[in-house]
Amino acid sequence: MHPLKVIVERPRDLGRKELKELKLKLAEFHFNENTLHSAWKESKNEDIGATIIGYIRSLALGSELIPYEQRVDNALKKIKSSQSWSKNQERWLVRLAKQLKANIILDDESFNHSPFKEQGGKEMIDKQLGNNLDTILDNFSFYMWEDRA
Repeated sequence: MHPLKVIVERPRDLGRKELKELKLKLAEFHFNENTLHSAWKESKNEDIGATIIGYIRSLALGSELIPYEQRVDNALKKIKSSQSWSKNQERWLVRLAKQLKANIILDDESFNHSPFKEQGGKEMIDKQLGNNLDTILDNFSFYMWEDRA
């Protein structure tokens, strides 16, 4: 599926490969997050630090443009309130959110690198989260891109 179609229809399915492909394609036409940010600020008189995904969804669907970090924070809040978490599990949820803010995508490959590799990688983190890491990551993606994320 074309990356733009994924962004519009199923942003939670966007992988590292599709995001990289999209950024390279947009860069050919001199579009990046900085130029999109400047254009948005000029045309809408709003200063919002969104991601390429957010800008595309906003223009394609008319969805509200919400800063990416706020989307992650809103998703984190919903996940934390969805059940009782131990203090250790809550720390892991915050770490996952921090990495989402830094890297946009958390996939299996992400857990083979710092800061997760030093913590035992995906298997150990999954164990710490009650064998629910994949579900938690799916929930982050779902909640981040809800129309009212």
